[in-house]
Formats: sequence, structure tokens, C-alpha cells
Amino acid sequence: FLKDSMDSVVYAVSVSDVLEGKVQLPFIGKRAWIEIQEECPDLRHVFKFIQNGTTPGKKGRNLRVVKRYISNKVVISPEGALVVREIEPFRPTTDRIVVPQNVLHGILTVLHIKLNHPSSHQLTKVFNRFFYALYLEKAVNMCTKSCHPCASLRNVPKALREESTDAPP
Repeated sequence: FLKDSMDSVVYAVSVSDVLEGKVQLPFIGKRAWIEIQEECPDLRHVFKFIQNGTTPGKKGRNLRVVKRYISNKVVISPEGALVVREIEPFRPTTDRIVVPQNVLHGILTVLHIKLNHPSSHQLTKVFNRFFYALYLEKAVNMCTKSCHPCASLRNVPKALREESTDAPP
């Protein structure tokens, strides 16, 4: 844990704590996600198709994203949120909440900061444990590359390294 200037204790959350289940990840309440999902037109279409038990026709060219969600086995949870059911041997069935594209970058940025700037791989691992999104890899890379503290700590290119005055070999 860390102490800030006000002498209150601030607990640092690590990726391993979240993956081991020691710490509850924020933003996993399905009731709040229902409203967020209803604002996304693609997820509204997915919800209607699943609820009616139909699929988009072949001529529905504007529904390519909707078809991808449906092909990835998105279902409606008992609470009413769109989720991807994760069934693994010897583990309880878990529901991963579907995150709309317009919210994806924001949730990744918040998780990146809250988890103390994990690598792209670690952020993807935590996200995939609780959430599901299309085009996740691209969004995670953009999130970690646009993070100012992470960018400042990245390796400096060889062209910018300090030169020495040692004699050549």
C-alpha cells in the first residue's frame, strides 16, 4: 500500500490481485451496463435478434458488426445485459459483459490507470476475464501507446542515445 500526503492509506491494485480474485474489479455491475448497451445501435440490433430468435439476413450489409456479435455467441443474461458465456472445464460458468465500441477506449483507459499502467498483454488479460469487445487488440494497443506515463518510460530509440567519447575499438 501507498501513503499519500494526507496520511490516508491508498491501496495499489495490481493485475495479479485482480486475476487471482483478491480484489473486485470496478465496473462489473450488469445493471449499469444495460443502459450503456441500450445506447449503442449495434447492440440494440443484437438484442432484438437474440430476443426474437432470428439472425440478420444476407442482404443486411450494414449489420456486419451485429453479425459478428451474434456469431461470437452473445446471449442475454438473466439481468437483461448482453454477455458472452464463458464455459471452461473445472471452473464455474462466467458471463463476460459486452462492451460497446463507443465506450471501449474509456473503460480501457480507466482500467489502465487504476491497475497502475499494466502492459498491453496484462490489460488484455484482465479485460478478457470480465468483459468482451470486438477489435479489442487494436483498442488496447492504442490505449497503452497513448498513455503519457507509459510513453515517457518506453525505451529511447538508438538514434537518440547519448554518445560517448571512448576511443573506437
